[in-house]
Amino acid sequence: MLTGYTFDASEWHDHWRAGLEDLEFAVVDIGPAGDELAPNNFTYVEFGGYFKTFDQDRVWISTGRSVLVEEGETYSQAGMRLYDEIKNLSYARIEAGSTWTTAICVGIYVKSYFLGSIIAPTGCIGAPPPLESCALQPLPIMLDHGEIMRHEVNGSRATAAATINCSSITSVVFRLASGMDTVALSPSGQARLLIDGVPLGVSMTLGAGVTLLTVSDILEGVTGGGMYEGSAVLIVEPA
Repeated sequence: MLTGYTFDASEWHDHWRAGLEDLEFAVVDIGPAGDELAPNNFTYVEFGGYFKTFDQDRVWISTGRSVLVEEGETYSQAGMRLYDEIKNLSYARIEAGSTWTTAICVGIYVKSYFLGSIIAPTGCIGAPPPLESCALQPLPIMLDHGEIMRHEVNGSRATAAATINCSSITSVVFRLASGMDTVALSPSGQARLLIDGVPLGVSMTLGAGVTLLTVSDILEGVTGGGMYEGSAVLIVEPA
């Protein structure tokens, strides 16, 4: 999936095109969402952007990088074939024409040309304002509950320290690429994530420079003993 980029809009209003720079891609486990079979009428996996038009419609525009979804493929299988083609890209251009106005987000998505709709299992990363950026460390962030008694599992909380370094004062939102507010655990249950005690999806204002964060989770719905684990992609984007 796409894990980072900067958005060059210097040619946007004159030529209706934009550059996606400093592209970063990684192979990540997005949980059960990646194991679903792509519907038969969703024919391509593409790398592109989501734009708002003058009349407030929403349109996906490809960078021209795509692969055909093969019969019986899951989202992850098709996505990995596209990843092999774009993993070394550092720059891509979107040619928007003369009718699009605002970039909303950029990502990898599955598109149906027949239905005119898309599915984005890995989410879509919001376009950062010009000259603004934030970097979260460390990666990955590990939340370890250790060994706990079975009757204490649900409601158990684990925490980890992280930092985020922003180029200027900015408002951001933390969310999961899956669109959920919990991380699915195997074989059962989920972990609800919090950033500085605040649920995902709530706007936070960060100062310029390094800000200390506490990332935590609360276990829910665990039904038995044993080893449990889960992983997800945490996205930081403009509020």
